[in-house]
Amino acid sequence: MIVLASSGLSLTWIVERSSGLMTLTLLSLATFLGAVVSAQWHSWRFPEVTAISLHRNVSLLALVFLAIHVLSTVLDSYVDVPISNAFIPFIGTYEPLWVGMGAIAFDLFLAVMITSWLRGRINARAWRWIHDLTYVCWVVAVVHSVGAAYERQLTLVVAGIAVLIVAPTIVLRYPRPSRTPSEATPAPEVP
Repeated sequence: MIVLASSGLSLTWIVERSSGLMTLTLLSLATFLGAVVSAQWHSWRFPEVTAISLHRNVSLLALVFLAIHVLSTVLDSYVDVPISNAFIPFIGTYEPLWVGMGAIAFDLFLAVMITSWLRGRINARAWRWIHDLTYVCWVVAVVHSVGAAYERQLTLVVAGIAVLIVAPTIVLRYPRPSRTPSEATPAPEVP
């Protein structure tokens, strides 16, 4: 607490920033693992059941850190950020673009988590479509993190590593359609 008092930093400010970076890190890991599970990349050393369990647990941990991030942002006395700003994008007065991007990522993450808990009760196609919003959520969260960051260098390092790991995985998760010989461009006819 002596360091906090002498530096002028509040505990809520430190919790807000560190929980935000942890959320980005965990969301990136969960997104990576989700793409791995979805693409069915597993081996005897990393069986599918392990990948699925790890994906679920990391996602839940990301949700916990996200809740801490939102609550500490609301409780921080340095700026006035009402709880409604966490759910409704672009309505606040403090950094409306970056906080709004955070609200969008938060809403998308909640939609993905809620539908995951209800997976057995909803249409499989609807679940897949909503679950694929994770990739949009992750991109928006990265943009929010970089734009809202006070400690820009650390955030850029974390976001950069996340992008280098997650982006190629997302791209590789969706295979390009292959052309079969019958779909290839026909050879010109010889007269």
